[in-house]
Amino acid sequence: MDTMMTRERTLKVTGQAEALLPPDEVEILFYLRARDKSFAQAQQKVKAKFQRLTNLASTLQLPALALETLRLETQPEVKYHWFRPNGKEYSAYCQAKLTFHLEQELLQRVLYELSVSVEELPYTISYHLRKDVRAEAEANLLEAAAADARSKTERLAAGLGTKLGSIMHVEYNHSTDFQAMAQKLNNAAAVRSRYDGILDALMPLEEISPEPAAERRSTPAEHQEVHEGAQGSHVPQPIKLQANVQVEWSFA
Repeated sequence: MDTMMTRERTLKVTGQAEALLPPDEVEILFYLRARDKSFAQAQQKVKAKFQRLTNLASTLQLPALALETLRLETQPEVKYHWFRPNGKEYSAYCQAKLTFHLEQELLQRVLYELSVSVEELPYTISYHLRKDVRAEAEANLLEAAAADARSKTERLAAGLGTKLGSIMHVEYNHSTDFQAMAQKLNNAAAVRSRYDGILDALMPLEEISPEPAAERRSTPAEHQEVHEGAQGSHVPQPIKLQANVQVEWSFA
């Protein structure tokens, strides 16, 4: 409810404002994994995969800080055969993030380079607003929501034939309509793996050399954008920002 009369003779009004903004930043998370019986070799294999991302960023002339490592670890794992231990190996895992300004031409170049890579690099893609852009948008929305609250209050006071006193209490908040974003993502064209088995990319049971990997490529449909190991929409979706301002007024 926008209004509520209380025993203390106050009036509460909620002002609202929202905006749909196009994202201006792309974030791609990569999940690199390698296994080997040798601790050092497992690390070297996953570092080699990360080096490929470094080369990609260099080829596209992205800023030096565009690519960063979020997590790097190596753990021992026991192999089982028919529920019995059958040797030990090491699993190296690296999570990396590539961030760059959203330009359609640059985005397509990045996706193309990932799609033609011989060795699969599983990733998820998402779109955001830069912090400074979001901060400015939220400040503007707060101002608009406050103006909406005052406009509603003045109309209500005029309709009730009374005069307002001072402001007793103010609450405000920002929110992002994640439900609307998720719905748009679900409605977007599905993105499939270029490999026959995406589980091999997410949790590989064995190392696959570049030659066999190339042989396993499936032919994508001509009408569909296909990128290997990908999750998320390749079509940037607008981001909905909202602001609410609740003001409690006293009566004169």
